[in-house]
Amino acid sequence: MVSRRHHQERFRDGVTRKMSHSKVTLLALRFGIERTTMPPLGCLLLAAVLKKNGHDVEVIDAGKDTSLGPFSVRRLASLIASVQSNFIGFSIFHDALPLLIATIRSYPDCVRGKRVIIGGPGVTGVEIEVLAALEDVEAVVCGEGESAVLSLVNQCGKALGPIPGLYTRNAAGRPAGFGRSPRENMDKLPSPMWSAVDPKGYSQLPVSTTRGCPYDCSFCEVIATFGRKVSRRAKEKVAAEVSDGLKRLGSRSVRFVDDTFNVSRKHMRELVETITSQTGPIAFTAYARIDLLNEEDLSFLSQYGCARLFIGIDVFDSDEDERWSKGYSVDTIASKLWMVADYCAVSMSMMWGFPDESSSVFQQGIDLAWRAFESGPNGHIWPQYSLVSPSAATPLYARYSDRLVLDLDAPALPLGYSINEGARQESDGEAVVDVIRTMPRIGAAYYRFRTDSFGEKYDAVVGLKEAVERRVGQKAMDYFLETGT
Repeated sequence: MVSRRHHQERFRDGVTRKMSHSKVTLLALRFGIERTTMPPLGCLLLAAVLKKNGHDVEVIDAGKDTSLGPFSVRRLASLIASVQSNFIGFSIFHDALPLLIATIRSYPDCVRGKRVIIGGPGVTGVEIEVLAALEDVEAVVCGEGESAVLSLVNQCGKALGPIPGLYTRNAAGRPAGFGRSPRENMDKLPSPMWSAVDPKGYSQLPVSTTRGCPYDCSFCEVIATFGRKVSRRAKEKVAAEVSDGLKRLGSRSVRFVDDTFNVSRKHMRELVETITSQTGPIAFTAYARIDLLNEEDLSFLSQYGCARLFIGIDVFDSDEDERWSKGYSVDTIASKLWMVADYCAVSMSMMWGFPDESSSVFQQGIDLAWRAFESGPNGHIWPQYSLVSPSAATPLYARYSDRLVLDLDAPALPLGYSINEGARQESDGEAVVDVIRTMPRIGAAYYRFRTDSFGEKYDAVVGLKEAVERRVGQKAMDYFLETGT
């Protein structure tokens, strides 16, 4: 076993020492409906890179255990302690980061003797804070992790830093780092290591064909994570990995997880045609911008198996502040939604609880959601409403973090219960609450903005959710609260 003191000194001297071979465990920690429906794509890509370079790799999808919740400190500690590898990497989303920090702080022995690295979208913007909170963590990676993680595991025999996106500790032992990792050449990455997870229980194959986003949504951290420039993977490589992945899962369902699938019509069309020429008929879902859709594209997508599009919608009053909006009028949104629903199902993803959000603006959104749900073509439009809780890396957080509040006893979306209630369900849940309370940037997913008439707005959202639930069944709660951003 390696002592904590040895572990720290080993990295603080700024030198990485050569290891010819490593056993690596990658652990995905995520909550929400997708935790059980899709394998963890990020970990499977990392696993493929590590395996290609001669390392033994295992992937643990912690989310498949639905008894593991945001406050399950002891359960997560037990799972981590069972890992036999000498190197463990965590892929974290924002809502899971407080749990991981509380777990390692409460049960440090679960990682003692292991080299620990944390990455994933949940660390973007809080890299230094995470290292400061966890002295047993060797490094935090911001951005694309394939090359950065491989460099850490390989131990090349020379100093690694400074490398953009790789946050470590300097010679004085203090957390240090900057920026995000350099962009990967997506065509040089191997296909995801689908064989690293048990396919049982998964119903949909996640597929990433692009990275980066050219848009400026104030509530989104994708630019901080991947950058503004959009890079693409060759359609032939995507088709091959989709074919292999579907065979492994025994499924015909694909989820394109690109932030905006239709950002390039040419790429979208050529990609879908190439994939289906290898796989045969598939059913797929994707995230799309409504202002880039037209009937010609919708007809094409429907013909090739598009079952559902996730579309982000913003509503505003022209007489009020428009800074949250993509610039659509309510009438334009409605006409576009009806057009899309003629060809496929629509997940109409909306957000509420912005700073200075008036009751009139909120009511416009609710009215539009009800109208779409009750009278949209073929019953194809399902509204989703997410309470805004921006991460520390978003422009919205940077400008309005002083307006965030933590309400421990109010029902919280997407939990469906209060934070205190969730903590009481687990023996060590209070440790997570302590992280959320004392590290607000790390726990930002559990905060909300001050907004007028919060209780009335919350009741209106719940009323809409219950209507969806009555139509589509008990799973609607999860479906309704799933965010498309």
